[in-house]
Amino acid sequence: MRKLLFGITCYLIFLITACGGDKQQKVQSFVETFAGYVNAGQLDSIKVVYPEANFDSIAPLSTDSVKINETDGITRVDFGSGKWIEIQEGDDGNITIVNSKGIAAFPEDKMQLAINTGMLNLEDTDVRTQELLNDTEYFAWLEKNFDHGDYVIQIKPGKYKNIWKPNWGEGSKGSITVTLTNLSDAPISGSDYFITYKTNESNGYTDDSRRNYTKNNKRKGIDLNPKESGTINLSEWETYKFYNFEIKPAEGKEQVLKYQFKPTGKEYQEYLDSKK
Repeated sequence: MRKLLFGITCYLIFLITACGGDKQQKVQSFVETFAGYVNAGQLDSIKVVYPEANFDSIAPLSTDSVKINETDGITRVDFGSGKWIEIQEGDDGNITIVNSKGIAAFPEDKMQLAINTGMLNLEDTDVRTQELLNDTEYFAWLEKNFDHGDYVIQIKPGKYKNIWKPNWGEGSKGSITVTLTNLSDAPISGSDYFITYKTNESNGYTDDSRRNYTKNNKRKGIDLNPKESGTINLSEWETYKFYNFEIKPAEGKEQVLKYQFKPTGKEYQEYLDSKK
């Protein structure tokens, strides 16, 4: 009897080991095939074995140091460098991918913006990341609501003044004080930029001779220390209105004055709240 039980036990161990070996080999073969699809850029083939895949592009895979572990019927294949897939075998015996991380490739600048504004975190899977990055409405909202201007200098015009000068007959002189603030962490030279603006003006001393017209104006900037403000006074003969103030960089200074958005990490939540 003992020999019989020993024989049955050995036979069961043999079956389990053999089946385990077959499954391991099947998984290994699947992994090699999938990596081939990825490295060849065959998105259509990838979507056959990974139905949830919605990626625009993919990252190369290496199978040199693959680790395979199984938990609760889900097999996880770790490729190293933070790249992994989770696979599952269906009743029909076919293997499909149900989750992944690091397989998809995303634009680095857009990815970083999404992380810095609280939209993404480093633990998000590939499918979740692609879904979020496809939300064009959010990025449009972000650009609209957090666009502080094209350049690092903020302009705040003051109140317009129309000063009467008796010795100029019917003429008058318009003036306005403009406050400039350096929003960056670096000093800005007045030679790096200039201010453009428009004025509505008229000439002549009588109603018969007066002509109204629009004038384009340009004024050189002033030196600004980091995070500090300065003011300039603008004036034009017989000016009745100032408008369209803009900062224009001097030639070769475009990148120096380009505004850099600095997120707080709460922007995405503000976006979600705005949709409620």
